[in-house]
Amino acid sequence: MIERMALPYGAASDFVLVNLFGEPPGDPVSPDGITELLQRLSKRARLSRIVTPHMLRHFVSA
Repeated sequence: MIERMALPYGAASDFVLVNLFGEPPGDPVSPDGITELLQRLSKRARLSRIVTPHMLRHFVSA
């Protein structure tokens, strides 16, 4: 969150995920970028399967 606030348009953006490391910074993350992010995080967390964006639609918290 701190990194996002440091970007010129990051704080004012109404997008959930903004680009912090790619070009141009502060722009919304592309759908492919979200898929790639979830793949990397799934592997890093050593999950038994890769989490996809579609799976997030079905997530229900207890």
